[in-house]
Amino acid sequence: MLKRVTSRDLKIVGAGSLGLIFAGKVTEKFSRIEVFESSKNLGGVTRDFYGPTGSIFFRGCQYLQSSYLPTWALDSDNLVQFEHRYASLTEQNKSWNYKLDFAGPSFEIGELPQRSINLRQYTLDDRLKCYPEDISQILRQHIKKFIRVDCNLLHISSMVSLGISRIASLSQDLELLQTKQKNSLVDEMYGVSRKILGEKFEISYLPKFGFSNFWLNYTKNLEFSLQVTINYSSKLDKKSIGSYSMGGRAVTKAWCADPRQMIQLKTSKKLDSLSYIIHFYGVTLKSYFGPSLPFYINIFSANHPLTRLYFYELDSEIKLSVDSLVKYDLESELINEIMILTSRAHITIEIKNYDIAHIKTRRYFPISTRDYELLENCNQELIKSNWLNTGTNLYDRKSRMELILNQI
Repeated sequence: MLKRVTSRDLKIVGAGSLGLIFAGKVTEKFSRIEVFESSKNLGGVTRDFYGPTGSIFFRGCQYLQSSYLPTWALDSDNLVQFEHRYASLTEQNKSWNYKLDFAGPSFEIGELPQRSINLRQYTLDDRLKCYPEDISQILRQHIKKFIRVDCNLLHISSMVSLGISRIASLSQDLELLQTKQKNSLVDEMYGVSRKILGEKFEISYLPKFGFSNFWLNYTKNLEFSLQVTINYSSKLDKKSIGSYSMGGRAVTKAWCADPRQMIQLKTSKKLDSLSYIIHFYGVTLKSYFGPSLPFYINIFSANHPLTRLYFYELDSEIKLSVDSLVKYDLESELINEIMILTSRAHITIEIKNYDIAHIKTRRYFPISTRDYELLENCNQELIKSNWLNTGTNLYDRKSRMELILNQI
């Protein structure tokens, strides 16, 4: 049960994209809004990184959506609108399957599912057992690249963060669509391209001059700056989190920062915090011949270290952001891998070799079943103290924003 907000003051922990969007979205609903940020930076994981010549690159496949952005932010000259398009490359039996308009793994499935699947699904292992054995094995091997934990210890929601919430058939879209219409569980497990569904592509937005620039201008907008105060370098502990500065029970509060600290402050417990290192590479292109930009390709393979190629325009240049599970000591090796994968996706590019950026970060998804329950229980405890349920166990920004806004 979601608790409805009655106070007129709002305190937000975290000036990442979620905290900033939430603050900007509810300026008319609260008389005073304060944001507490532990660092000196805005934007959290959306912050840009830079190449040796100063070129700007997106940190992974980042974008914004109209469903949660404030209206005044959508009117900004700093945003460009685009159709959210994507594809996937999946390695199966030493061959590569390219699937346009589908972001998840795609397989030659053989016999399609024809009957109901009545298996309880709570862990990731439960879901994988529902697929044909050969496909299940490929997915398990892909997952082990990220984190070497048994899939029966991972919550089923982990399939979203791993990009495997649905799989597709490489060549049987029409037959699969008919089966999906008859069986709700098959519909949850299998997907088809948007072209077959007849659905329009979602309209999304990218900042013309980078996310770091966008968030800076966002906070300077009158709609935001008149109502919202950001407190940088704010370190919270058990004493301060319940102190007058956070308002106690007198104000509404929202935790939009790293949930690990929230758990420790509230329960003295620690999350499993399953994690892996992602290396982001930024490449400036001389030329690009492929689908309309921006465009990304998710890569599913037990053997290949690259997990995504993201093509886009930024600061009047064509850019490529690459997600990798390994660090490349030689730029030539990275470029060779990129060229092989782009050719498999029927894309032709030329690269400016001298302008390659690199940065690494740690990601804390997928999530264990224990962490899922711990976060759920902590959310419920926080609600009793006038904290909003901010969906710390959910992966995507859109789902979390919908949950939060439903309580306002």
